[in-house]
Amino acid sequence: MGQVRSSHLQAWVKDRSAVMAPNTLHVAYSGTLVPMFRRAVLDRVIGSTPCTDIRLPEVDRAEHFIPTPAQVHALADALPERYRAAVYLAAGCGLRAGELFGLEVPRVDFLRRELHVTQQLTMRRARTSDGERARTRLAPPKSKTSRRTVELLNTVQLALAQHLERFPAELVELEDATDPRKVAERPARLLFTAERGELVEAWRWTQIWAPAARTVGLPPRTGLHCLRHFFATSLIEAGASVKTVQLALGHSTPMVTLTPTSGCGPRWSTGPAPSSTRRLVMCARCAPTTRRPDDRCWSGLLQVERAGVDAIALARWRGAVVEDVAEVGAATAAGDLDAGHAVAVVGM
Repeated sequence: MGQVRSSHLQAWVKDRSAVMAPNTLHVAYSGTLVPMFRRAVLDRVIGSTPCTDIRLPEVDRAEHFIPTPAQVHALADALPERYRAAVYLAAGCGLRAGELFGLEVPRVDFLRRELHVTQQLTMRRARTSDGERARTRLAPPKSKTSRRTVELLNTVQLALAQHLERFPAELVELEDATDPRKVAERPARLLFTAERGELVEAWRWTQIWAPAARTVGLPPRTGLHCLRHFFATSLIEAGASVKTVQLALGHSTPMVTLTPTSGCGPRWSTGPAPSSTRRLVMCARCAPTTRRPDDRCWSGLLQVERAGVDAIALARWRGAVVEDVAEVGAATAAGDLDAGHAVAVVGM
């Protein structure tokens, strides 16, 4: 190890760049070689690290695809019914795939209209008597800042309620490693499971998502993560500050937020971060598909959202008979319901 020089590493990078993608090479170098030599210096195996002034190939920054509201609705329609609410939850709350499929029912607070991201569904390699195999478990979120509370739009809340009514959560025995000191098997009431109660693992979700993405016409290799970009763009277009979007997405730093969202919308707001992201997300972009409202209906729903009022509570307080939130929006737009009664309704 002491004989390795920076020139040797540069030659290795040049050789590997012919057979490895730039991003893969960056991961191999920064994630393996750099820490290895840094640890060797700390252990006094070598006097200094040779990982200095190494030129790596540039990584092409491909543009992130952001679906339109119509494509979000179309994705929900194209997916099997038991996964439609997952589209609106990802588009309306910005959850990662692991956070989405590791979400348990007790983490959704319908009364306060929020959900708590405290874990994710992940896979790890485990050694057994039969050899090494992959095992899915619940683990802590991606980073400390990924542990967050996300507000629910009325429409997303309704989509979840309808999902649970149609597909009640089943208990699944799962390894819980959210606390590394107390890893144990326990039953988990996951919000989303497969038809036979199996976990929605990455390989299974790919088989479910790919046909729907092709039907809608999304670019090749576009995954569920595009709905997270959709959520971020919705906040930007509503005038959210960088800090607001960072906290809503659970990013570790503002720079992580700026990279995928640069050029996605209008200028960032430089004002103070709003206290509620619920009022910033356009409700028309996250509506359940049980009844497709028209633009006039969404105008009414947006009035309700901006007033900070629970749409169903407003309708009940006014004595209106409604089937779903879509009718509340239509009634508000027509003047049958008045979003100005916000204070009275919230105080009930």
